[in-house]
Amino acid sequence: VAALLFIDEKLGLSDLQRHVFGLIFQEIQREASELTSAANVKGKAPSGQAKSDLYCFELLSMLHSLCMSKEGRAFLASRAMVQTLLGLIHIGSPRIQRLVVPILRKILYYIAPSNLQSPLQKEGSEGADSVVHFLLACIAKSMQLQSRDRVAKSAPIETTLDQAIESMLGGEVAGEVATEIVLLVRGLRAQSPVWKQLIEDTCLKLIENLKRLQNVVVSPTAYSTINNFWLALSVMWVISDDEKWIETLNEKCKGPAVVPNSTAPPVENKLLFCDNHDDGVSEAGFRCDSCNMALCGECDRVIHLPKARRNHQRTTIISDMIKIDVHEGCARVKLSTLFIILDIGRNKAIVQSRQEQGGYKCRFCGQNLNANNTASDLVLPQVCNEQECRDKAASSCLKTHSCGHPCYGIRDEKDCLPCLHACESSEPSKGSKKRTQDHEDMCMVCCTESLAEAPSIQLNCGHIFHHGCVVMLLSKRWNGARITFGFAHCPICKQRIEHESLTSLTKPIWDLYDDVKQKAMVRLEYMGLDKEADYKVPGHQYFNDPAGYAMDRLCYYMFAKCKKPYFGGEKQCAVAAGARDDFNPDDLVCGGCIPGSSEQNCPKHGKDFLEYKCRYCCSVAIWFCFGTTHFCEPCHQDFSRLGDIPKDELPDCPVGPKASKLSGDECPLHIDHPPTGEEFALGCGVCRNARTF
Repeated sequence: VAALLFIDEKLGLSDLQRHVFGLIFQEIQREASELTSAANVKGKAPSGQAKSDLYCFELLSMLHSLCMSKEGRAFLASRAMVQTLLGLIHIGSPRIQRLVVPILRKILYYIAPSNLQSPLQKEGSEGADSVVHFLLACIAKSMQLQSRDRVAKSAPIETTLDQAIESMLGGEVAGEVATEIVLLVRGLRAQSPVWKQLIEDTCLKLIENLKRLQNVVVSPTAYSTINNFWLALSVMWVISDDEKWIETLNEKCKGPAVVPNSTAPPVENKLLFCDNHDDGVSEAGFRCDSCNMALCGECDRVIHLPKARRNHQRTTIISDMIKIDVHEGCARVKLSTLFIILDIGRNKAIVQSRQEQGGYKCRFCGQNLNANNTASDLVLPQVCNEQECRDKAASSCLKTHSCGHPCYGIRDEKDCLPCLHACESSEPSKGSKKRTQDHEDMCMVCCTESLAEAPSIQLNCGHIFHHGCVVMLLSKRWNGARITFGFAHCPICKQRIEHESLTSLTKPIWDLYDDVKQKAMVRLEYMGLDKEADYKVPGHQYFNDPAGYAMDRLCYYMFAKCKKPYFGGEKQCAVAAGARDDFNPDDLVCGGCIPGSSEQNCPKHGKDFLEYKCRYCCSVAIWFCFGTTHFCEPCHQDFSRLGDIPKDELPDCPVGPKASKLSGDECPLHIDHPPTGEEFALGCGVCRNARTF
């Protein structure tokens, strides 16, 4: 009915249509007011809201239907309506938020931003851009921020906006809602010249503000308490899909490079590059007046390694330049003393200090070295005595690239890792893997240290990670009981993890993959699921990929005793039962290890297609769930109740469906079997021409 309200656009709005809309709007305002009142002092969404938001959700659903009409959108685009909807973005329940944002995407550009006041704007304050600030704050609420002061050698600290700044904005915003808000901001910029100018000006101011912050904030851990820093993180997400916009911001953010307390004039609109490299690429970090050179960190360490030069006074070069780039799913902002990276896929930002103090220091942890803390017994120079750094040095490559930068790869590797400082002289030859990351990029496995802070490897797909992180990832394998292979794919491009140094780890994994794949395909056909049409439709996740569909729908588990994968039911059963990671491996018993299965081993089909008795009654099981339990259809429908019945309270044979006691003494299966509540194999289902399993 709501969709038909504005179906005739040529006739305009009748009195009835206006009246109906007025009633809907009044009710939405009342619901929004109640939600706001129910929120606590900090503005967080009230508990138990999932049940009380039904009426508001239905009203917004009608509003969403009205937006399908051009007349409806124009009529809905009132200041009062938009103000009400803006308030629901952060105090509404997740499903209300998921409705509000698409509505705003359809009507917000009808209204000039100067006519709106956001929930962030205090009464009596001015500034039309507060609406954009509010949307950016909602995006920031979904993020996690990891701050780390490498110079001070502090441990990483993770926080969220609510933990760092409790009074900025209440409520909760999920990652998927934040993604919709990002699309809303991008859409406003594309649809309205007025909104475009406001959004671009706001984003520019927030990015430029980072230059001021790097000069006044002492430690990276303090950034989490600054409102505008969180908004700048949101800006990085918003601009990440527009290369031209990023180029414009880089151009507008150019500033002079200066050396504090120096008589030399600032170098306008350009970075200072390392005089020793003289390649126009390596950025200078500080200047040595004794050597009369601007040097990057690596060259400073080498040139001032001799004792005669260690006491040279160097001054940090602070540039007002800001460099923004996006690659490999991450947005990055580099300043002289600050480095920020936003992993858009994980909704996680990392901020750490870039400022180098110069001198002779550990290549891994960055602490200043002296005669007392230097590991002089190691072949690799410039390493401290900390055990972690010594371990890294033991597996690090000992070579140096022709450009002068050290190789950050692993020892005895056939082909060295390309220079992570983007030096042209050390780029890989034609046909080799292209380098897409640099020394300041975070390892996307640990998301804690940069690639230069530990020995790294370049996978066959071209992406670079810490060698130790990849080894740990492959060694731990999948989470939980069910066998999955997501861990064995590159975190960035999702291709298989392959590298010459990892063969001993990857070969068993891909052998297991082939085994599970083959069994899943046979099982898919055996259960008749190969005839289902959903994965055969273009656009389906597994279109023309029956193997992927089979491995996603069917669950396979690894039994610790026989070390073989076995079928454990469909994924929907594991989801319904609430599968958890904290499982007991002893509970996973494959068909070949269940009592009685050895006697029923089929000479033709082995133990893969054994048929079983239902655990809770004397019927043939057609379901195998959770990797532990066989059910008949009636017992499968009542699995939750049956699973809570103690074994000693289950009835003795004969037993009917749902653990109901039958009269008489004869078992419906006409066989002797263990007591109710235990697994028991009946024989090969294929040979018995079973239709179900």
